Amino acid sequence: MKNIEINSKITIKYIFIDTNVLYHCKFFTEIDCFSIFPDKPDKIHLIVPNKVIEEIDEGKYNRDKKLRKRARKVISKFNELVINPEFNKGIELNLSILPPKWEKLEQKWKDALDKSIDDHHIIAEILNFSGVHNNDDIIFISADFIPLQIAKKIGISTINWRNEEYSDTFIKPKEKKEKYPVLEICFNHETKQKEIILSKEIPKPELMKFIQREELLKEIPEEIKKMAIKELRNLEDYEKYLEILSPNVKSDEEFKKEIDKYNKNIKEYVRYKEIPLFLSNNGDITYHDIDIRIKTTLENDFKIDYKDNLKKPEKPKRHNHLTIYGGHGVPYYNDEWTGNVICHHIEDILSETNKIWNFGYNISKFKHGEYTILYPIAIRIPEKFNSQMIILKCHFTQEEKGKIKAQNLRIILK
Repeated sequence: MKNIEINSKITIKYIFIDTNVLYHCKFFTEIDCFSIFPDKPDKIHLIVPNKVIEEIDEGKYNRDKKLRKRARKVISKFNELVINPEFNKGIELNLSILPPKWEKLEQKWKDALDKSIDDHHIIAEILNFSGVHNNDDIIFISADFIPLQIAKKIGISTINWRNEEYSDTFIKPKEKKEKYPVLEICFNHETKQKEIILSKEIPKPELMKFIQREELLKEIPEEIKKMAIKELRNLEDYEKYLEILSPNVKSDEEFKKEIDKYNKNIKEYVRYKEIPLFLSNNGDITYHDIDIRIKTTLENDFKIDYKDNLKKPEKPKRHNHLTIYGGHGVPYYNDEWTGNVICHHIEDILSETNKIWNFGYNISKFKHGEYTILYPIAIRIPEKFNSQMIILKCHFTQEEKGKIKAQNLRIILK
């Protein structure tokens, strides 16, 4: 950040703004910063912390078209004001081009703040700044719960721009109706799809046929046997040969039992149908510790499980020690959300004809304008049932104030 010269004859106020101010309030050049202060200062410095600049710059590639457009507009205005930072009379923009100096913080703040958390970088920068300025002259503006609470504990003055008293200053008139942001669960984050059709038809599994050892030997051409001995390269050609000619080969009786078990398991496996789930934060603040509880009532022969808990049965091998080496499988879930989304244990309550199923997710932090893929569930389709629709009743709790309305998802069985 460039050095700010202070003239003792004039009063100056310093405003630090969070990323959500730049995204969701009036455009920053349209905000009447003087209206925030009862004792009208002579000058105001609007300070954009280094971490906020980084987040806005990254926002140029945001998945949300609206946020992407706003981020590019903000960056463009930043570039324009580099030479002449005074964008309104008495209001000057200051961009922090350097990250906070953690080594200059008091030890108690070094212990309390975490460099791996973006919000803590903003607080660290304010602490750096307040070390050479009077705290009473500094205000931090945000709508995010955690950074506001940290700033208050430190003794920095704060403003939550979502509070009603500041609505005229920060919020466009058409946006005042939306008091709280919305967390939305759906089957498709792009179309906000709340209803899907699930086919009753069960695909036919590929069953294994049992062939006696003697019959398998007859099927292998002599030239394949010779090739297998000379060069072990083509598994499709010589796998049976390895299994049969090895001294450690399962008996017909043992192998038949394994095949029967596999066929039974694969018939059950194909009855499960995957249901994708997405969560979108359509609001304008970051949420913390979101708990999603989903409840549904199904006929007894239906079942629900997380898709990742269902493992496709492996085909049994004739040879006890045959190992086939191949490429590593790609994990179903990306590391980006694996640590952030935790599944609740699936529970079922049995009644005479139905089961009540409960499952859900916990998300530690969910930024505004983003979406996340929740671990998909899988529903077992029984042979006979009367249901025509499955309703997933979704309830939310979260750390921040404001109630998120319960939502229903519908699965039509056809």
